[in-house]
Amino acid sequence: ISGFAMSLLSCCIFLLSDSFIMVITARLLAGMTAAMWVMATVLYSQYFTKDQSSKAMGILQFLTVLPQFISMAVSGYLV
Repeated sequence: ISGFAMSLLSCCIFLLSDSFIMVITARLLAGMTAAMWVMATVLYSQYFTKDQSSKAMGILQFLTVLPQFISMAVSGYLV
């Protein structure tokens, strides 16, 4: 939960600040969020048996990339 809070705080800092120090702080928080994904990946894979670990990673990758694809498609359409 703290990783998601760090992500939200990082995005808000990027949105509201143009100070160099604040941008570096936002990037630091974004890095902490990235570290959270490592833990989430390991914990998620524990819900599957060892022979289904590739299936778990495939599902997780799909659920990660799908929102990125949708947001890029919508952004492209709006532009």
